[in-house]
Amino acid sequence: MADHEDYEDVDPKPVEIHQPAPVESFKVIQAVAANLKATVTQLNLIRTVIQPTEANLKAIVSVNDFQTLIDEVKLLRNCNLLATGQAVLFHAGDDGDLEKGVIKSYTILNLGDYSGTTNITINAKIHALSNNCVKDNNTGLMWARYVPTADIGPATDGKLFCDQWTLLNKIDIKFTQVSQKINSAAGEFDILALCVGRKFTVAGSVSNNGTYTVTAITANDITVAEALSDEIAGAAVSIASVDDLVWDFKDQANTNSLGGHNDWRIPNSFEFSSLLTLGRANPCIDIATFPSTPTGRHWTSTTDPGYTVYGFSVDFSRGGIYAASKTRYKYNFRLVRG
Repeated sequence: MADHEDYEDVDPKPVEIHQPAPVESFKVIQAVAANLKATVTQLNLIRTVIQPTEANLKAIVSVNDFQTLIDEVKLLRNCNLLATGQAVLFHAGDDGDLEKGVIKSYTILNLGDYSGTTNITINAKIHALSNNCVKDNNTGLMWARYVPTADIGPATDGKLFCDQWTLLNKIDIKFTQVSQKINSAAGEFDILALCVGRKFTVAGSVSNNGTYTVTAITANDITVAEALSDEIAGAAVSIASVDDLVWDFKDQANTNSLGGHNDWRIPNSFEFSSLLTLGRANPCIDIATFPSTPTGRHWTSTTDPGYTVYGFSVDFSRGGIYAASKTRYKYNFRLVRG
């Protein structure tokens, strides 16, 4: 930015402001300030309005120009990368020394529609998710304050999958009544995808079509909680996991108006990683703002472009983005809107 000598008091004159590209935002603020008789002190404030207050901005500009300046500051803010939150120096000039970036800023919402809980049902298991939300004052995104950590998922730990697992039209599948086992002669059962507690459907069978729950599994045998009828191999049998995806949870949150809203979604990788705070670990997040956040990976909505059966997750143990099979791994997740 130019030195303050370039901003001596001038007669106010109208400034026509159009919606600029983000890179032009600072120039717009300069123009508004120069034409509103901004003082050196006020200009120094403008230089630091990445997180402005309404009172400070109104002290600089007239009421008519206030919203214009707010809009331009928002554009400017969005051009700046967030600080990592690391404040401990390990080497001169490192992140903890310089602490570059925009400081994270949140507003917790817990009154009115944001109080109480909303019930979400996944495979007959009910989770009462808090309606508390968090507004990110830098990005404008609104986050669910809490992450499911119990009640739902195959292990009732809140973890869900990102995509359905299927095994289609296999003629080597047989069913045994007394042992309650489904056998794959070819050994094609996935022990991660069909983990204990996961529900799946059987179709194409002569006498065993229906929904079942895994109680034990190997590559060759699934033991189920439900009764089976004896059936030899030969029919073209298909097996598919059912209704335990992050998308199912998101859809119900919208149907039931979590926090009074019906436009919740799964965040993309960059959005979710914006919550990482690398000044702490396990979990590396602002735990006062996002309490009870589990460590480990959380699903995002972003697919690995190099291997599209994989999706990206954000790790809140140490920080980072990792790819994993959408059908084989169950992770935590957090809803966002905006």
